[in-house]
Amino acid sequence: MRAQVGIIGAGPSGLLLSQLLHLQDIDTIVLERRSSYQPTINTL
Repeated sequence: MRAQVGIIGAGPSGLLLSQLLHLQDIDTIVLERRSSYQPTINTL
């Protein structure tokens, strides 16, 4: 039986988790609230 995992958040942690699970032959779906991802850098 194959495992399936839903990951909420397509940030660095969510994408890394998805890749690590894929390497273990676990299916994932990554959900993100926004339709496009634009990384930002916050500085003071």
